[in-house]
Amino acid sequence: VSVIAINDTTNEIRWYLNKTDSKYWFGGTVIDTAVTTKFNGIGFWTKDGEHTELNIMGARAALGNPITILFHLWCH
Repeated sequence: VSVIAINDTTNEIRWYLNKTDSKYWFGGTVIDTAVTTKFNGIGFWTKDGEHTELNIMGARAALGNPITILFHLWCH
């Protein structure tokens, strides 16, 4: 997840989550209203499905460049 302040009232939010065995991948970029300049947590939820847990591994917090969103394409 990365958040970039565009101006005092607008942020660009980028995110992606992927399961290590590539069963799923979610990601995107949105422009939204900025409500704060300080973050102390991030909430995750899903709209559909029977998910029972989400394990976050290898997470880190840092100041730096925005993350790059690489979209995955699956061929089954």
